[in-house]
Amino acid sequence: MKRGLLQTPSKKFKQGSMHFASYGHIFKNRDDSHRASQSSLQLQLAPSLEHQTAAMLSILERYKWHQFSIVTSQIAGHDDFVQAIRERILEMQDVFKFTILNAVLVTKPSDLSELVNSESRVVLLYCTKEEALSILSAAADYQITGENYVWVVAQSVIENKMPYQQFPIGMLGVHFDTSMSSLVKEITTAIKVYAYGVEDFINDPRNERLSLNTQLSCEGAGDSRWKVGDRFFKYLRNVSVEHTEEGKPNIEFTPDGVLKAAELKILNLRPAANRQLRWEEVIWPGGSHTPPQGVPEKFHMRITFLEEPPYINVAPPDPITGKCSINRGVLCRFAAETDMSG
Repeated sequence: MKRGLLQTPSKKFKQGSMHFASYGHIFKNRDDSHRASQSSLQLQLAPSLEHQTAAMLSILERYKWHQFSIVTSQIAGHDDFVQAIRERILEMQDVFKFTILNAVLVTKPSDLSELVNSESRVVLLYCTKEEALSILSAAADYQITGENYVWVVAQSVIENKMPYQQFPIGMLGVHFDTSMSSLVKEITTAIKVYAYGVEDFINDPRNERLSLNTQLSCEGAGDSRWKVGDRFFKYLRNVSVEHTEEGKPNIEFTPDGVLKAAELKILNLRPAANRQLRWEEVIWPGGSHTPPQGVPEKFHMRITFLEEPPYINVAPPDPITGKCSINRGVLCRFAAETDMSG
């Protein structure tokens, strides 16, 4: 049986005059991309929060946006989101320098006023889709969603790819398919992971006297804990499932049980009439075809002059010695004005 991950075909969902359009993929390899307890016996097939933050920062790196702000609601995991960004920044500090100008936890619309006087023009947003409606509407009232601002949102905001009309044109987001059809297809992947884990366990001579029978019962009889469970989990975690598509990384897990490599789509919110899915035609905030600078525009210029002595100074020689003062000059010969004119 060939090991592979089924891919869900890309679909477009439209509402009104806007839609999210896919214009690229990002593969992020992470060795520490999970915050679950070390004792947790789970394998996570979906991209982790760390995968998302790494992809968001890759967008900033792509367009040379060095400084940005973070905006979150009180959504579960908002602290993990901020921490994941900080950790990723530390990992990238030798390659690309980032500066977090503001980290705003929004509990009421007025909390966004902190961004009004900030130099930040790039904002990473982590909240639910409904919370994003309130936050982005307030941001529009504060005039921090126009042509010079770009908002990059997490999967929780994009959700089912059906945006609210109040969302600003040009904002970016990271997305992975969470539709029911894609979840059903992931069952195939889970079965392959489990099957190869069982195969590796049985083929290991050290497990010859061990059984995968759990001895657990819903009737209250038997053991309350699966004694071989921890050992079996290590085999599941160490499987490597080949991808069905050439060039895609194998399905492998970190020591914490999350994917080492995750596939994320980078989405751009644009008018529905534009069906071109190319980088060259990304619609940026304000309908512009060029990305924001990521820094405030400079409206003032200051010019200063450094006072220096003249380069050439003409003066009469010393009347007594007939030499130039302090012996730093050179005698010049002056012709009479009549000689020059004649």
